Amino acid sequence: MLSPETKSFRLLRRLRYLVSRLFGNRLQNSQQTSFETLNGRRFKRLILRDTALATELERNLEAFHDSPHFPSVAIRYEHELWLDYVEGSPIVQPDTRVVEKIADFYAATYSRSARRVDVADTPFVPRLQRDLRFLNRVGILSDAAYRDLGAAVERLVPDRVWVGFDYTDAVLKNFIVTDADGLVCGIDAESLRRDQLIGTGVANALARWLGPFQDRFLQRLFRDEIPDFRPYLPFVELCYASAWTKMYFFEKKWKRIEPSIFERFRAG
Repeated sequence: MLSPETKSFRLLRRLRYLVSRLFGNRLQNSQQTSFETLNGRRFKRLILRDTALATELERNLEAFHDSPHFPSVAIRYEHELWLDYVEGSPIVQPDTRVVEKIADFYAATYSRSARRVDVADTPFVPRLQRDLRFLNRVGILSDAAYRDLGAAVERLVPDRVWVGFDYTDAVLKNFIVTDADGLVCGIDAESLRRDQLIGTGVANALARWLGPFQDRFLQRLFRDEIPDFRPYLPFVELCYASAWTKMYFFEKKWKRIEPSIFERFRAG
């Protein structure tokens, strides 16, 4: 049972969100998350903006119903999704052991229903060009940088890419090490997405925290028959950098916008 203080805090947070949605002008996530206990069993409860999104998340998670790397769906009702609560420890500081576990997590994710397709049959190149054009229009990329990056796209784009499931937001708080078996579990349901440019989650991790462990991570990830995006990893990284920089712009997260991250792509 929730304490009066907890109820008041949640009500105040909800009111702030509604006021911001009505009068603000930045992107905001409308998802509400809480943890519930029924008959001694704990659940993570997601209240999403509509039934379509809840159904999509349910479908994605059910594709991994036999995997220890994602929570199981308990029930979906309209726009609510209840997940089994996964007991585990947060990852505060990565080390080689944890990095190898995260590599195993991504190996399991990328090996599920991946397919290799012509890049011309995907939206990834037009989307990248659109994002770069936008970043130039709003002044994040100079005209010279925009021209150089346009040339870089032509140079970096592969003929074929791997498409499938990815866990796109690889911030450390979106993982835990489970108590049950010591494996890494992805606990952010919205980050598991299908029909993605495989490698996007890795590009996210490299931009945030994985850099010092890159060689060990990739060695571990590709030790089996895993879709190999290494030949065109810079293309994946540029797609990620452009898309997330644009999102930061609309979220008004100015401190996270770093035009300098594009310099290495300009240099070729």
